[in-house]
Amino acid sequence: MNELVLFPSLRPVSLQATAEHSEVGDAFPRLAQQESSDLLFTYGTLMRGQPRHFALGESVFEGEANLRGFLLYDTGYGFPAILEGKGVVQGEVYKIVNPSIWRMLDRLENGLYYRENVLVHIPSKAPNGRHVLVQTYVGSAKVFRAEQLRLIKDGRWENDGN
Repeated sequence: MNELVLFPSLRPVSLQATAEHSEVGDAFPRLAQQESSDLLFTYGTLMRGQPRHFALGESVFEGEANLRGFLLYDTGYGFPAILEGKGVVQGEVYKIVNPSIWRMLDRLENGLYYRENVLVHIPSKAPNGRHVLVQTYVGSAKVFRAEQLRLIKDGRWENDGN
């Protein structure tokens, strides 16, 4: 029986083969930093319809995804941040086709966020969907304190860009 592949360019990743477990109980395992992906998980102002989406340039939208083991917060400045926690963040996955995009995004996020390899869940018609290696920007604990931010309980950024 053939599996329906909704996102053919996304590479499934074995959880057992590459993972170290996070301290967060329901988190997907953390991945060794030497591994990398050309895929980016976005959850805020880089998503479609958001004010910084233009920064992704010619990157290719691959689909929606869920990131476990993080909580989404409104910083109060028109953009969100994710921090480790027992939750699920909704977002989008993009294939970064031009390596200069990574450098530009790193400059854009510098100081507030750091780039981390994580596994996201891609819902599909296959049983339990698929897990895919991506990179995402995690809020720096030196800048963002959960007690100073507003938790977005449903894990979905809905800023209208204003």
